[in-house]
Amino acid sequence: MSRENVEVVRRALEAALRKPKPDFATVNALYDPNHELVTPIRRLEGVTLRGAEGFRTWLRDVSEHWESWEMSIDPPTEIDHDRVLVRWWFMGRSKRGGVPVEQLNAFVVTVRDGKVVRTETYSSPREALEAVGLRE
Repeated sequence: MSRENVEVVRRALEAALRKPKPDFATVNALYDPNHELVTPIRRLEGVTLRGAEGFRTWLRDVSEHWESWEMSIDPPTEIDHDRVLVRWWFMGRSKRGGVPVEQLNAFVVTVRDGKVVRTETYSSPREALEAVGLRE
C-alpha cells in the first residue's frame, strides 16, 4: 500500500500547489474532508488547520506575507506504511521589503484509505525526519 500512498501524495500536492489556482477537483478527490494541516507557526500557536476552510486559511496566510511565491516538490519517499516524506522548495519575495527567500522544507504526509488525512510542515527535511524518529 505504501507505494500507492507515495503516488497519492505526489498527485495531491501537485493539485494543491498548482498555479495560478489549485486543481480543486483533484484536491477534493485525494484529500480527506477533515484533512489536518499543521504548519510551524500554527504548531506554536497550538492550531491545526482543517479541511477546505483550513486550506483557504493557509492560502490567505501565504498571500498576506508574500508578494510572489512558488513551491516545487521533490519526488515523495516512503517513511512507513502510512506516512510519506516530501522535500519541497519554497521560493518567494516578501511583501515587506521585497526580500527574496529560497528554502528547502519538508512535509510528513499521512495517508489512510487512499486519502491524505494529515500534512505536517517542517522547516527542514532533518526536522521532519527527527519528528518521526528517523535520521537523514
